[in-house]
Amino acid sequence: MRILQIAVAVFLGIMAALAVIKYPDWMKDGVKEHNTFVVAKITPEKLISKCGQPLSDKQKYAPKQRTDAYRSIEYQGRFSRVTLDFQKDKDTPWFLSGTKVGPEMAGAWDKNGATRMIVELPCMDKKD
Repeated sequence: MRILQIAVAVFLGIMAALAVIKYPDWMKDGVKEHNTFVVAKITPEKLISKCGQPLSDKQKYAPKQRTDAYRSIEYQGRFSRVTLDFQKDKDTPWFLSGTKVGPEMAGAWDKNGATRMIVELPCMDKKD
């Protein structure tokens, strides 16, 4: 019986040590998941209400169809210019179709790209 208690104690000790070691990674992953969610749910209206007047806000329609609309909104981020491109057609609401931070494309749908967007424009993560 004593050996079983020791085995359980050792097992629980190892599990506690692993939890302490992995906790920072779990927290980072949680923040990155949150950032991905925030960026994926952003619309032009939400973006402007959270971040204020952009440097530029251009909207255009697809030639001949006039059903597809494109909108490009640009802000000055903390370190460089940030461009968010949105798209919609007559049956769908606006959705984020691309992002650019400075001269390079930022993958808003991967965890690191979304985190980079939030670092540049922390206003995107403001509560409604």
